[in-house]
Amino acid sequence: CYEVCDVKPCDQPCTQRLICGHACLGMCSEPCPRLCGTCSKQGYVSVIYEYLGASEALTKLPRIIEIPGCRHIFPVEYLDKHMAAAQNQSAVPICPKSECGRPILRCQRYARILKKQNLDKYFERVASMTTSESSKTKLMNGCWNLLQKELADCKKIQKTASMRKVPKRHTELLNSVVDAIADAARFLAQERLTRTDLYSFWKDYTKWVVAGFL
Repeated sequence: CYEVCDVKPCDQPCTQRLICGHACLGMCSEPCPRLCGTCSKQGYVSVIYEYLGASEALTKLPRIIEIPGCRHIFPVEYLDKHMAAAQNQSAVPICPKSECGRPILRCQRYARILKKQNLDKYFERVASMTTSESSKTKLMNGCWNLLQKELADCKKIQKTASMRKVPKRHTELLNSVVDAIADAARFLAQERLTRTDLYSFWKDYTKWVVAGFL
Protein backbone atom coordinates (compact mmCIF):
# COMPACT_ATOMS: atom_id res chain seq x y z
CA CYS A 1 0.00 0.00 0.00
CA TYR A 2 1.35 3.46 -0.89
CA GLU A 3 -0.44 5.27 1.94
CA VAL A 4 0.91 5.83 5.42
CA CYS A 5 -0.54 3.23 7.78
CA ASP A 6 -2.84 4.55 10.48
CA VAL A 7 -2.56 1.43 12.65
CA LYS A 8 -0.59 2.08 15.83
CA PRO A 9 2.17 -0.30 16.97
CA CYS A 10 1.05 -3.19 19.15
CA ASP A 11 2.00 -2.70 22.80
CA GLN A 12 1.25 -6.27 23.85
CA PRO A 13 4.18 -8.36 25.08
CA CYS A 14 5.38 -11.28 23.02
CA THR A 15 3.98 -14.63 24.19
CA GLN A 16 6.59 -16.77 22.45
CA ARG A 17 9.37 -18.68 24.12
CA LEU A 18 12.99 -18.54 23.08
CA ILE A 19 15.03 -21.57 22.00
CA CYS A 20 16.31 -21.83 25.57
CA GLY A 21 12.74 -22.24 26.78
CA HIS A 22 12.48 -18.95 28.65
CA ALA A 23 9.85 -16.28 27.92
CA CYS A 24 10.65 -13.71 25.24
CA LEU A 25 11.04 -10.14 26.49
CA GLY A 26 10.17 -8.64 23.11
CA MET A 27 6.97 -7.17 21.72
CA CYS A 28 4.08 -8.71 19.83
CA SER A 29 4.57 -8.68 16.02
CA GLU A 30 8.33 -8.16 16.38
CA PRO A 31 11.04 -10.81 15.88
CA CYS A 32 12.12 -12.21 19.23
CA PRO A 33 15.36 -10.57 20.47
CA ARG A 34 18.24 -12.99 20.87
CA LEU A 35 18.89 -11.68 24.39
CA CYS A 36 17.31 -13.79 27.12
CA GLY A 37 16.53 -12.04 30.41
CA THR A 38 17.17 -15.26 32.33
CA CYS A 39 20.15 -16.84 30.60
CA SER A 40 21.83 -13.46 30.06
CA LYS A 41 20.43 -11.60 33.04
CA GLN A 42 23.51 -9.39 33.43
CA GLY A 43 23.45 -8.44 29.74
CA TYR A 44 19.74 -7.61 29.95
CA VAL A 45 20.21 -5.48 33.10
CA SER A 46 23.13 -3.66 31.44
CA VAL A 47 20.97 -2.72 28.43
CA ILE A 48 18.18 -1.39 30.65
CA TYR A 49 20.62 0.43 32.95
CA GLU A 50 22.42 2.09 30.03
CA TYR A 51 19.33 3.47 28.32
CA LEU A 52 16.69 3.80 31.07
CA GLY A 53 18.68 4.15 34.28
CA ALA A 54 19.18 2.14 37.45
CA SER A 55 15.67 2.58 38.83
CA GLU A 56 14.09 0.98 35.75
CA ALA A 57 16.61 -1.86 35.78
CA LEU A 58 15.87 -2.71 39.41
CA THR A 59 12.11 -2.15 39.70
CA LYS A 60 10.61 -3.12 36.32
CA LEU A 61 10.91 -5.66 33.56
CA PRO A 62 11.08 -3.39 30.49
CA ARG A 63 10.49 -4.94 27.09
CA ILE A 64 13.30 -4.92 24.57
CA ILE A 65 13.52 -4.78 20.78
CA GLU A 66 16.24 -5.84 18.36
CA ILE A 67 16.85 -3.68 15.29
CA PRO A 68 16.95 -5.79 12.09
CA GLY A 69 20.23 -5.35 10.25
CA CYS A 70 22.66 -4.20 12.91
CA ARG A 71 20.90 -6.35 15.57
CA HIS A 72 21.54 -3.93 18.42
CA ILE A 73 19.09 -4.26 21.29
CA PHE A 74 17.33 -1.41 23.10
CA PRO A 75 14.50 -1.00 25.57
CA VAL A 76 11.27 -0.44 23.63
CA GLU A 77 10.54 2.72 25.64
CA TYR A 78 13.90 4.21 24.67
CA LEU A 79 13.71 3.33 20.97
CA ASP A 80 10.12 4.62 20.78
CA LYS A 81 11.34 8.05 21.91
CA HIS A 82 14.31 7.90 19.54
CA MET A 83 12.09 7.15 16.53
CA ALA A 84 9.49 9.75 17.56
CA ALA A 85 12.21 12.41 17.52
CA ALA A 86 13.61 11.14 14.20
CA GLN A 87 10.28 11.29 12.35
CA ASN A 88 10.45 15.10 12.24
CA GLN A 89 13.84 15.03 10.54
CA SER A 90 14.55 14.61 6.86
CA ALA A 91 17.40 12.15 7.39
CA VAL A 92 16.83 8.42 7.69
CA PRO A 93 16.68 7.32 11.35
CA ILE A 94 19.88 5.66 12.46
CA CYS A 95 20.71 3.18 15.19
CA PRO A 96 21.24 5.13 18.43
CA LYS A 97 24.26 3.01 19.31
CA SER A 98 27.11 5.53 19.10
CA GLU A 99 29.57 3.20 17.37
CA CYS A 100 26.96 1.91 14.89
CA GLY A 101 25.09 4.65 13.03
CA ARG A 102 23.52 2.24 10.52
CA PRO A 103 20.16 3.37 9.09
CA ILE A 104 17.00 1.79 10.45
CA LEU A 105 15.27 0.66 7.27
CA ARG A 106 13.17 -2.26 8.44
CA CYS A 107 11.33 -2.53 11.73
CA GLN A 108 7.66 -3.49 11.89
CA ARG A 109 6.99 -1.43 15.00
CA TYR A 110 8.15 1.75 13.26
CA ALA A 111 6.85 0.95 9.78
CA ARG A 112 4.50 3.92 9.89
CA ILE A 113 7.33 6.37 10.63
CA LEU A 114 9.68 4.86 8.04
CA LYS A 115 6.99 4.78 5.35
CA LYS A 116 6.00 8.39 6.01
CA GLN A 117 9.62 9.48 5.59
CA ASN A 118 9.90 7.57 2.32
CA LEU A 119 6.69 9.17 1.01
CA ASP A 120 7.85 12.64 2.08
CA LYS A 121 11.09 12.16 0.16
CA TYR A 122 9.19 10.90 -2.88
CA PHE A 123 6.92 13.96 -2.90
CA GLU A 124 9.97 16.22 -2.54
CA ARG A 125 11.53 14.59 -5.62
CA VAL A 126 8.28 14.97 -7.56
CA ALA A 127 8.08 18.65 -6.60
CA SER A 128 11.71 19.12 -7.64
CA MET A 129 11.08 17.44 -10.99
CA THR A 130 8.02 19.64 -11.58
CA THR A 131 10.07 22.75 -10.84
CA SER A 132 12.82 21.56 -13.15
CA GLU A 133 10.31 20.87 -15.94
CA SER A 134 8.79 24.33 -15.48
CA SER A 135 12.23 25.97 -15.64
CA LYS A 136 13.09 24.02 -18.81
CA THR A 137 9.86 25.08 -20.49
CA LYS A 138 10.46 28.69 -19.53
CA LEU A 139 14.00 28.53 -20.94
CA MET A 140 12.76 26.95 -24.16
CA ASN A 141 10.17 29.69 -24.59
CA GLY A 142 12.90 32.30 -24.10
CA CYS A 143 15.07 30.58 -26.73
CA TRP A 144 12.10 30.44 -29.08
CA ASN A 145 11.49 34.19 -28.80
CA LEU A 146 15.19 34.91 -29.29
CA LEU A 147 15.38 32.71 -32.40
CA GLN A 148 12.34 34.41 -33.90
CA LYS A 149 13.97 37.82 -33.40
CA GLU A 150 17.29 36.61 -34.85
CA LEU A 151 15.52 35.08 -37.85
CA ALA A 152 13.59 38.29 -38.54
CA ASP A 153 16.79 40.38 -38.29
CA CYS A 154 18.71 38.05 -40.58
CA LYS A 155 15.95 38.13 -43.21
CA LYS A 156 16.02 41.92 -43.19
CA ILE A 157 19.78 41.84 -43.76
CA GLN A 158 19.27 39.21 -46.44
CA LYS A 159 16.74 41.41 -48.22
CA THR A 160 19.03 44.45 -48.02
CA ALA A 161 21.98 42.45 -49.30
CA SER A 162 20.00 41.25 -52.30
CA MET A 163 19.63 44.88 -53.43
CA ARG A 164 23.36 45.50 -53.33
CA LYS A 165 26.46 44.03 -54.86
CA VAL A 166 27.76 41.71 -52.17
CA PRO A 167 30.51 39.12 -52.65
CA LYS A 168 29.08 35.70 -53.42
CA ARG A 169 30.85 34.16 -50.40
CA HIS A 170 29.16 36.68 -48.06
CA THR A 171 25.75 35.99 -49.60
CA GLU A 172 26.20 32.24 -49.22
CA LEU A 173 27.32 32.70 -45.62
CA LEU A 174 24.31 34.86 -44.82
CA ASN A 175 21.95 32.36 -46.43
CA SER A 176 23.53 29.54 -44.42
CA VAL A 177 23.04 31.47 -41.17
CA VAL A 178 19.40 32.16 -42.03
CA ASP A 179 18.83 28.49 -42.86
CA ALA A 180 20.55 27.38 -39.64
CA ILE A 181 18.42 29.68 -37.48
CA ALA A 182 15.25 28.62 -39.30
CA ASP A 183 16.14 24.95 -38.75
CA ALA A 184 16.85 25.65 -35.08
CA ALA A 185 13.49 27.41 -34.75
CA ARG A 186 11.69 24.44 -36.29
CA PHE A 187 13.58 22.04 -34.03
CA LEU A 188 12.73 24.08 -30.95
CA ALA A 189 9.09 24.22 -31.98
CA GLN A 190 9.04 20.42 -31.95
CA GLU A 191 11.07 20.38 -28.74
CA ARG A 192 8.51 22.56 -26.99
CA LEU A 193 5.83 20.03 -27.90
CA THR A 194 7.72 16.90 -26.87
CA ARG A 195 9.70 18.47 -24.01
CA THR A 196 12.74 16.30 -24.63
CA ASP A 197 16.25 16.96 -23.41
CA LEU A 198 17.22 20.63 -23.72
CA TYR A 199 20.90 19.65 -23.87
CA SER A 200 20.31 17.77 -27.12
CA PHE A 201 18.69 20.86 -28.59
CA TRP A 202 21.68 23.09 -27.83
CA LYS A 203 24.09 20.46 -29.15
CA ASP A 204 22.27 20.20 -32.47
CA TYR A 205 21.65 23.96 -32.63
CA THR A 206 25.38 24.62 -32.19
CA LYS A 207 26.20 22.02 -34.84
CA TRP A 208 23.86 23.69 -37.33
CA VAL A 209 25.22 27.18 -36.65
CA VAL A 210 28.84 26.05 -36.92
CA ALA A 211 28.05 24.16 -40.12
CA GLY A 212 26.60 27.38 -41.56
CA PHE A 213 29.90 29.17 -41.10
CA LEU A 214 32.07 26.45 -42.63
